[in-house]
Amino acid sequence: MTIHELQSNWHKLQDLDRSAAISFIYQSGLNLQRIAALLNCSAALLSRLMQAGQAPQDDQELARAGALSTRALVRRAKAAGTHRANRHREEIAYERERDAYLRCTAGNDPAIRSDDDSPDLDGAMLPDVA
Repeated sequence: MTIHELQSNWHKLQDLDRSAAISFIYQSGLNLQRIAALLNCSAALLSRLMQAGQAPQDDQELARAGALSTRALVRRAKAAGTHRANRHREEIAYERERDAYLRCTAGNDPAIRSDDDSPDLDGAMLPDVA
């Protein structure tokens, strides 16, 4: 949808349809301030509409049916995004802990570890401690 089509159909569209059109135009290279100027509205409104478009599909269906306001849809989109970000951070932390554990246990494996003098990180030989 072009800016001109969005301007002429603005009042006929639901917020989620506006969101999809704004996202499409935004991804084509225009920034929100420029789109807002062309549509004669605020960039904050466009940002809020784009956030609503990030809500879970079930919530979007409720909004289309009129059971959820755009404001509630944005809140749910933010909550879902926060939940996804937290889950992603937890996955990264788990992978780091797992890798550290595997490195520690690999260091105790006689097949991997050699008993000869091995250089430390600087390349110097460690003295034998008896």
